[in-house]
Amino acid sequence: MNYNVTLITIYQINQYQKFKKMIKVSDFYNKYFYVFSDCFVTNGAKQLSILDTSKGKIYFMNSDYYYLFELMEKEKVGDIILSLNSSIDVKYFCLFIQKLIDLNVGIFVDDISLFPPISKKWEVPSLITNSIVDIRDIFHDFDQISNELNKCRCKHVQIRAFDFLEICKINNIILSFKEKSFLSVEFIIKYIEEDQYLKKVEDLAKKNTFTLFTLYGAPEDRVKNDKMKRIKIVLENFNSHECCGKINKEYYIKPNIQSFMENYLYNGCLNKKISIDEKGEIKNCPSMKKSFGNISNSSILQIAKDEEFQSLWNINKRQIKVCKDCEYRCICTDCRAFLSDNNDIFSKPANCFYDPYNLKWNN
Repeated sequence: MNYNVTLITIYQINQYQKFKKMIKVSDFYNKYFYVFSDCFVTNGAKQLSILDTSKGKIYFMNSDYYYLFELMEKEKVGDIILSLNSSIDVKYFCLFIQKLIDLNVGIFVDDISLFPPISKKWEVPSLITNSIVDIRDIFHDFDQISNELNKCRCKHVQIRAFDFLEICKINNIILSFKEKSFLSVEFIIKYIEEDQYLKKVEDLAKKNTFTLFTLYGAPEDRVKNDKMKRIKIVLENFNSHECCGKINKEYYIKPNIQSFMENYLYNGCLNKKISIDEKGEIKNCPSMKKSFGNISNSSILQIAKDEEFQSLWNINKRQIKVCKDCEYRCICTDCRAFLSDNNDIFSKPANCFYDPYNLKWNN
């Protein structure tokens, strides 16, 4: 058999000698090479990624190697070698196997059928897993919000204040979410150049271990010197919902089995999310135009169950233009609020500047 696979090297030939001890792939002719089932290969236009979900690491190779991953799922090492076009391709195949061994993402096995892949599924007992609540001029009824989100079994809440938020109001919000099922409440609040304010934020963080704080719009010297646990001080300004949807390497999710499955099957940003914008409108995301009601007279629980509200949850990146050809797609959260084509819900996020066809960031 001949699969007409021409390998493009990830090493130059002179690097072949760098290995102090190379395995002899010929010793494993009658074996299969098994890539561990918790290591997921995502093929892109120019390069592929290997997501090691147990170690939380990501590795990259030229996308031409994707064919080998497919072959190794069904063919013995010896049969793959016989299918290659030249002795130099055999050398590159040996280097490829050696690299996978060095990365500890696979081993030789006698029977590949004994190692079935992990079923791709994602299940949680929560109707809603995460929520965003925006504040500006209106201070919402957080007792009501927390009670309704608790009924949805929501675990993570992000509070974004686009203006100065007094310590007493932060404390009142914390009290609303305390002694319920929430695992984290994150505050994104304006940085104030006042030592007492910062000290009070630190005290709140120490007393309430489920809270996280990001203080935005800080001077550069404070950003560099910040080393507090569960408190980040950042230079960037978050003055409206328009700051959403920015996609860069810093926002990529550390690979783990849960995040991979959710991103593979569902929309990484909107799946099981509900949001309340600064005017109290209940939406999939505060940046989206469609409102399903206002918190003053509508039920979060009922809206979360609405079929139309849930429809965006199922748009995964294998359906989105450009994203479907990106090697980062299973660790990227996506954005359906700001689109490159507002008339096409499946168009690329407007604020993603990565080009998977040239492997370049264009921002």
